[in-house]
Amino acid sequence: YARTTESARHVHDQFRDKTVTKEYFAIVHGAPGDARHAWTCDAPIGRRPTAAKNDGHEYARAVGDSCIDGKPAFTAFEVVASCASASLIRCEPHTGRTHQIRLHLQCTGYPIVGDEVYTPSDLHAHLKDILAAGGNREAMPSRQQLHAHALTFAHPAREKDAPRIRVQADLPPDMVALMRALNMRSLIQ
Repeated sequence: YARTTESARHVHDQFRDKTVTKEYFAIVHGAPGDARHAWTCDAPIGRRPTAAKNDGHEYARAVGDSCIDGKPAFTAFEVVASCASASLIRCEPHTGRTHQIRLHLQCTGYPIVGDEVYTPSDLHAHLKDILAAGGNREAMPSRQQLHAHALTFAHPAREKDAPRIRVQADLPPDMVALMRALNMRSLIQ
């Protein structure tokens, strides 16, 4: 949303030219070791070979060699907080493919908690058991744990060399509750 057509065009052009920085947070199954606190995934994303209109996931995608008509996709990841069974990951997609973060996390071994399309159901059941054992059954999320955290872009009315604007949203309460229930500890100093 912009106040003028010119401002809207300026912001739209930044998205088109890929100069907007996007940052997401995801709670994933698993805990990357300390040696892997940051990593990248550079794997194409395209149509899933078995996608059918009647399977309930007609928009599901595939990654790497298993996709049809794959287009380049690159995402950077960093572990922000972790426990034995899950981690909070900072995600920065450098391309804008459908389901990019979800697929890149899944193919690197860390599927998103609550993602019913790309995460095996046994992982959901395992997390539910962990939460129940700790008396935190109510912290089991009812949605996928992926959050659009921040956008950074050039303000349309400022000079070209002016500092970029960063707009961010705090983690939603359900993600905070899950992190607390799992006793995640921060890895960022």
